[in-house]
Amino acid sequence: MDENSPEAQFNRMMEQVQDNQQRAFNAQLQQQRQMMNMDGQITDGNQAPQTGPAPSPPLPGQNPNLKFEEQRVLNELQAKVNTAPPPAVSTAQPSCPDCGLIHPPLQPGQKCPTSQTKVKDGEKTFDTNKYLIMWRDIILSNIDKKKLKKPEELFKAVTLELTKFVEGYKE
Repeated sequence: MDENSPEAQFNRMMEQVQDNQQRAFNAQLQQQRQMMNMDGQITDGNQAPQTGPAPSPPLPGQNPNLKFEEQRVLNELQAKVNTAPPPAVSTAQPSCPDCGLIHPPLQPGQKCPTSQTKVKDGEKTFDTNKYLIMWRDIILSNIDKKKLKKPEELFKAVTLELTKFVEGYKE
């Protein structure tokens, strides 16, 4: 941290305030010990003896009475903290080139399972995922409706029928 920065100046001022408070406390404690007579009573020479606890030292983290300059620096620091934008999220991995999401890297040569698959239809392209998701939903709803015990068998049968259909399809 730069020694001339507002933070460093504020830290130095706070240390000086704490040192001054500690010195004042030590002086007051020493004075009370000198004035204490043998039976533990505190006197100041002019008044009747008093008994009482020694003053407590300033607590760490307790806000001391700040001078105008110290309070100004504190206000500046708080304003900086409250208005500073949050730091940008740093990612070790860039987003996936296939799907645009951030996820663990894939094995070399492996295609992202969540990537958008586009197929050319003449001059325009269309997204095949919307059809795959629709087919998935149809199959899952039928599994629930028929309360099938072995859905894996259904997927195998659908895969075989789809393969036969696609291989025999002609435009």
